Amino acid sequence: MKDIGLTLNIQETKAYSFPDSSYSDWLKVAEKTVKGKSVSDYMTNTYEQIDIQPLYTKEDIPENVLEIQKQLKKNPSWSIVQKISGKSIEEINEQILKALQFGSNTVSFNILPNLTTDQMEHLFKNIPLKQFPFFIDGKMYSVGFYVLLADWFEKRKLDKHIVSGFIGTDPVHFFMHNPGYEDWENCFSNWADGILYARNQFPNLKTIFVNSSIFEQAGAHSIQQLAYSLLEIVEYVEYFREKGMDEKEVFQKIVVAFSVSSDFFMEVAKLRAFRYLWKKLLEAYGVDEQIHATIFAQTSVVNKTKTDPYMNLIRSGNEAFSSIVGQVDYLSIRPFDEVLGKVSEKGTRLSLNTHHILKEEAGLAKVCDPAAGSYFIERLTQTLIERSWAYFVDLDEKGGFLISISKGIIQRDLNKIRERRQRDFNQQKKVLVGTNRYANPHEDSSFDLEPNENGQETVSILPLDEIQMKLMKGYSLEDCVKPMKSREKNEILPPFRLSAPLERCRKKLEQQIKGKNRIVGFIINGDYVSHKRIIDFISNIFSSVGLDLSICTEGRNLEKVNTFLEETDPILYGYLYCKHDVDPIDDNRPVFYVHEQSFETENKDVIRQGKHLILYPGIDQISFYNEMIDILGGKK
Repeated sequence: MKDIGLTLNIQETKAYSFPDSSYSDWLKVAEKTVKGKSVSDYMTNTYEQIDIQPLYTKEDIPENVLEIQKQLKKNPSWSIVQKISGKSIEEINEQILKALQFGSNTVSFNILPNLTTDQMEHLFKNIPLKQFPFFIDGKMYSVGFYVLLADWFEKRKLDKHIVSGFIGTDPVHFFMHNPGYEDWENCFSNWADGILYARNQFPNLKTIFVNSSIFEQAGAHSIQQLAYSLLEIVEYVEYFREKGMDEKEVFQKIVVAFSVSSDFFMEVAKLRAFRYLWKKLLEAYGVDEQIHATIFAQTSVVNKTKTDPYMNLIRSGNEAFSSIVGQVDYLSIRPFDEVLGKVSEKGTRLSLNTHHILKEEAGLAKVCDPAAGSYFIERLTQTLIERSWAYFVDLDEKGGFLISISKGIIQRDLNKIRERRQRDFNQQKKVLVGTNRYANPHEDSSFDLEPNENGQETVSILPLDEIQMKLMKGYSLEDCVKPMKSREKNEILPPFRLSAPLERCRKKLEQQIKGKNRIVGFIINGDYVSHKRIIDFISNIFSSVGLDLSICTEGRNLEKVNTFLEETDPILYGYLYCKHDVDPIDDNRPVFYVHEQSFETENKDVIRQGKHLILYPGIDQISFYNEMIDILGGKK
């Protein structure tokens, strides 16, 4: 056999080692590759005003990286929170048992207002409470539920030490949703009495809820969410110190909730950063004992859409993944159709099975801190720690959380980010697949829009002794709260969804063009391929509100343009304008214009000469849709 030197080549390959390259070496090569741009052009600025670099190296690892990693969980698994809703006690019991059968490992449900002491037996029938912990956000019924639960255990002579997990609510969360609430201080005091009652009845139950989800749902970025959660923890620690609890016990009773968005790396860093910040807060209060931060995460509602709701399943899977990598203790994955107002059995099953896929198939329950050592994530974690702590200290020096809320400081900071998020979505800078990009114009749009409520029907918690008296006499939980009307019309921090304005436009347009051809014509001169970028842009704009785009490539042939309009019968049509195109034909349909130069210069001023509707990159879609609807309705 001919010797081709294969053995020598293999030996040389084995002996070969890649030379060390510095960041400056990489930079020189990168600058040549990007052709006319600098590497800095590829940096991404986040809502937190953090510049994400195109490359991270070991020099970016923070000095205290081991201290950060030390605060993370030793057990990588998490508890599955599958919240059950039902119209009756029997239905809730049935659904809890079903969820446990299919792998949920917590007892989580919405507390019905009509729950009484006699119904507790039906509620917990066949449920092994010793085996499964609770996770219940009981809203304003939490205190009454403590009383019912204690009574149920006493009647059956059960050991209350077996009650574990979390049952409670966040009264600050309630306050922020109900401004102008006159009975706030009494409500807060009655809630605190309930916490002290549960402390004595159920020593192993966590009851203090810091629900930071409200901040993400109102538009907050990660630094704000972290700082506000720390501020709220301080409020509770200080309050319960005055009630006779020591700092250590207060920290042990706290559960902190975060909503997790689809910004994968930022969310991982946020959750990792919180554990380190929690440790620093313990140190600030002189608590030497290692108290584990209990974190509950739920997938975001801000990016969930009613159009193409199956995309929500993919978004939630991504958010669940980042939550687990970020080391949460409890995780709730919203069903994909929750945003539609009614959760289906399929939605519940897919939500639950997402946990199992990540646990059993992806093996995430077997890996401790998989993000450890990542140059990017470690640097991002450290940046969030530094900036959120500085923001926290600044607001604390201004009086703390409640003072900052009452002065409108937090609202102003939040609204800036919220408006920017909405503007980015409206201008297609923020993409929601299936909604404002790659939308299916034939997608079912029979969904209902959220009602616009001008007032918030609120309730105040009654004093603990009054609650006990009522419940022992057979009254229900709704008899243990006092209805109240908030004086304000708007919520201080209202939750929002990015796609809600677009969904309203789609519904409004459907009513406007009911019975008409749902086609938009677009007239160009030349082949499809050479105009693909522009056509894709136009198609995304109109498919987002349920309209098909039909193309005519004979823009200079008026006869063919006329034939195209007669055959397609669009509700409106548009021209791609360039200096060689002919004037539009005389037609009574609404016309829109796209100037080719606007895609080259990204300067919208070049197309201000047009008539009727104008389209250009970066246009506010919602404003365009509203103007289009007005024109189609004859208002312009």
